[in-house]
Amino acid sequence: MKSTITIQGKTYPCYSTMGAMLKYKHLSGNEASSIGTDVAEMVTYLYCMTTCACDAEGVDAPPFDCQGFANRLSPEEFNRWATGNDSPDPGNTDADSEPGEKKSPKQ
Repeated sequence: MKSTITIQGKTYPCYSTMGAMLKYKHLSGNEASSIGTDVAEMVTYLYCMTTCACDAEGVDAPPFDCQGFANRLSPEEFNRWATGNDSPDPGNTDADSEPGEKKSPKQ
């Protein structure tokens, strides 16, 4: 699934590619499939996914290394990505409902 991430107000494509897995292996020495709940590993893989997705789409990647990426990644944006809340639910038209909660039909 293709998604995006926003770093300092700029939105970048961010999704898994074979290149992201390879880059993660080169940076960390570990397989991407072994990433658990370790925040440092997750941020590193998020960096790899973002830079490789940018390359795949022919757009400029964030102009910083992994540490610079982590320094600029807000906790809110990281949590949005980590929980899979990539975008508001387009089927949710009730302003008082929670994200992902469908508005019940009127009777």
